[in-house]
This record gives sequence, C-alpha cells and structure tokens, in this order.
Amino acid sequence: MYAGKKIALIIPALDEASNIRQVIESCPGFVDRIVVADNGSQDKTGDIAARSGAEVVLARTKGYGSACLSAIRHLEADPPDIVVFACGDGSDDLSLMDRLLDPIVKKNYDLVLGSRRLGRAEPGALTPMQKAGNWLATFLIDLIWAKKFTDLGPFRAIKWEALERLSMSDKDFGWTVEMQIKAARSGLRTKEVPVDYRRRQGGKSKVSGTVIGSLRAGEKILGWILMEAIRDRKYLSLGFISYISIIAMVAAHVFNRPIFSIEGHTMYLVDFMVFLLVFGFGVYRFFLKDHPYQKVRIHVIVWLYMIFWGVMPYVFGLTVPVVSGGRAMWPAMHVVGSLMFFGYGFLMLFFGRRLDCGWNCPCVATRETVGFAFRRMTPKNRLWWRLRYLKYLFLAFMLIYLAWMLIDQAHAYNRVGHYYYTLLTESYYFSYLFLPLFGNRSYCRICCPYAALWGIYSWIGMYRIEADSKRCAKCGLCESVCDMGIPIRELIEKEGQINTAECMGCSRCVNVCPRGVLEIK
Repeated sequence: MYAGKKIALIIPALDEASNIRQVIESCPGFVDRIVVADNGSQDKTGDIAARSGAEVVLARTKGYGSACLSAIRHLEADPPDIVVFACGDGSDDLSLMDRLLDPIVKKNYDLVLGSRRLGRAEPGALTPMQKAGNWLATFLIDLIWAKKFTDLGPFRAIKWEALERLSMSDKDFGWTVEMQIKAARSGLRTKEVPVDYRRRQGGKSKVSGTVIGSLRAGEKILGWILMEAIRDRKYLSLGFISYISIIAMVAAHVFNRPIFSIEGHTMYLVDFMVFLLVFGFGVYRFFLKDHPYQKVRIHVIVWLYMIFWGVMPYVFGLTVPVVSGGRAMWPAMHVVGSLMFFGYGFLMLFFGRRLDCGWNCPCVATRETVGFAFRRMTPKNRLWWRLRYLKYLFLAFMLIYLAWMLIDQAHAYNRVGHYYYTLLTESYYFSYLFLPLFGNRSYCRICCPYAALWGIYSWIGMYRIEADSKRCAKCGLCESVCDMGIPIRELIEKEGQINTAECMGCSRCVNVCPRGVLEIK
C-alpha cells in the first residue's frame, strides 16, 4: 500500500519476453498487485510474467486499449484505490511512481500523467514523428477542450472511481488520448509531473518501430480527437468561432475598401469588421464568469473602443494636428508625430503603459475579445522572455521616421513613413492568424513599437507594482495569468516590485494573488 491506498499496476504487453521480468522486478514494493495483460504474445511473455509474480490476463483482441480493458475487468472483483499504467518494454522508470501517486494521495487529484516532455527523455527514446504527433494532439485538446497537456505518455495513475466514471472504450492506440479528452470533459482534477523516459530495453516497438505503426497510431489518435469534438460540439464553439472571425478580419484587411461615409469620413471594410467583432465578442465576455475587476475592465475596454475610436472620430469628426503640418483623425495616438502621440507619451510617465496597452488600444480591444479564446496558448518560458527585445527594432524604425519628419517634413512619409506603416500594418493583421499557436498578446510582446515606447515611458515614470516579498508564497498564480510572460516571482524576490517595460497594466497578477502581496502604485 501507498499512504494507506491499495495500488494496482497494469502492464499491457505484446511479445515482451526480453523485458517483462526486468519491468516487474523494478516495480516499487508498495504496489499491491501487478497485472500483465498479455495481448496475444507469440513468445513466453505471459509465462515469464507469471513466474515473476504478476497476475497474467489474456487479452485476445489485439490493441493497447484492449489489453488495458482486460486488466481493468480482472481488477473489478477486488478493485484497488489507484491504478497505475506503464509499458512492458522497460521505457518507463517505475522507480518514479511515487511522483504519480503523491498528488493523488496528498492533494486529491484524480488523474496524474507522467510527462516525458517535462522530464528527461533519453536520446532516441522518442522519434521525431512521436514528438510531432504528441505536440499536435495536445495542441488540439487544448484548442477544443481548453485543457493544457504536454504529453500523451503511457505512464499515468488514476483513482479507481475516476477510471470508472470515464467509461473507457478504445481498444487500440487511442487509449491515452481518450482518457485525457474524457478527463478534460468530465472536469477531473488532473496534473502532469515530469518523468524520465528510456529507450526500450529490448525487442522492437509495435508503434514507433515502423513508419506504418506510427502512422496507424497517429491516425487513431487524431481520429479520436475529431470524433469526440464532433460528438461534443459545444467545446468547439469559442475557439472555432473566434478563429473563423479572425480569418474574416484578416481577409477584410487584404480586400479592404471604403464601404460608406459618416459626416464625410470614410468607413473602411476592415474597420467596420473590427467594430462588429469587438462589440459581439465583448458582449459574450460580459456574461463570462470572471474576476469582478476583469469584468469591469472588459466593459471599459469595449465601450472606450466603441466611443473613443468609433463615435468620436467618425460621428463628431474630431482631428488632431501632426508635426508634418497635416491633421489626423482622432485619436491618432499611434500616428507618429501627432499631438496625441506626444501627449499620450507624457501621460505614460504618470499612469504607465496601461493607458494604452491595458485599457484603450484597438489591439487590446480585439485581442481581449475576439482573441480571448487563445489566452491560454501564451508561451511562458525564458526564450519568449528574451524575444521581447525584438520589438525595439520596430521602435528604432519608428524613431528614424520621427527624426526624418522633424528634419524633412515634405519627404518623410514617402521615404520612410510609407514603409514603416506598411510593415506595422501587415505584421499586425497577419499576427492574428498565429493566435492559436502563440496566444493573444504575442504581437504586443515581440513586435509592437508602441508597446516598446510606452513601456520605456512606464519604466522610467511613476507607475509600478510594489510587492511585499516576505509574504510571497511563490505559488506562481501571478505568472499563470500574465499574458506578457513576465517572471514576476523573480522580480518580487530580487527587486520587491514589478517595474518593467513589459507590464501592460492589466492588473491580473494583483487580483489573483491569494496573499495580497502585490499593489499598484
């Protein structure tokens, strides 16, 4: 027993005579029962397993899932508290089984998955096709069911009652993905822990050992995802509709044209499309369960966008002066050299970058409404944190244009400005197509010159988030909700505050902190 819980280990095996004894003998002593499901082996797998102390069950129907189902039926007469699954080829390190069991017995998780991606995989243990297939399958699960996994590894532990609730049925290679999809849909408490993965100890793989086997497994896994998505259509809704809307918005940009005029001001197709989408998805977000502060923020973002960027310029026809001698339609804060461009920059010194990037930018309005479904896709690692410097190249281009405008107003736009705005506009709109891969704020993180400029103003100015580092429990909730991938815990520990050009001022980190460590100044 482990912490008072009966543990059963299920090992599906097909022609693993060279490995099965070693696998059984490596099993920790706290395991109460070892069930080897012999999937029709032509060698002595079953005999060796029985002599090694395992209970052997014959699964006549070929297939990984069929073997697992046979073992589960065998356990029904005297069910354990927790079932652990592992491969019979020796690739799973069973000495790490306590990593799977601890979250269940100590924190009441229902399903704990051993992630080879989070742990260490021996060179050659996972083929490139396996890695690509795992990434695609977990990405689709995240996209459709909003559940983040990193692997479909076979080494996993689940409570017996949770396993019964899932009503597993797949008899082939779709077993692991079926369990994870059904766990996501059923609301099981799941967790991934890092595990080591070795090359098989002997024999030949029935899946990754051949191209045909890999393709069959991939077909089965993707087929399960498609079948379950069609069966459970409601989980497709937000991500699917959001992405279709994004494609329509990008198409409107590509085929942009004037559609009507208001008080002599022309409304273009792409602007009209964005207004409709922000309002439509904004209304949807009004009714979502969210932190009260964020609900207020979404209201402000949507209505500010509709009024500040729609009604005031188009209905009232407001304009602002530009250094070059012309005038630009209100609000023109992103028009280089306009009065509001300089005015907003000045205000950033006092109130921080949040004036634009957190509350009142067309980009934030669109990405917090239409792109909201893809927030969970935001990559948060050291690489992406370093990529933030790329946007300063865009900023350099902007500053070159501004300098040219001050020196040679007559020719600045044709010689520099045209290329600046073309690069900015095209990269902005086409970045939306990558939201399912990189989250809804990745353009702000690595491309936006205004995010860079406003961020500098914010960093040298008066806005910051102070932290009481002594009260910080290092739980990581703050980082989990930060769309900019800021290493908040590191900043709290080293500096006692979050004063970085990357902070867009959404205040999510402040509001989720269970100990009230963070405070806006």
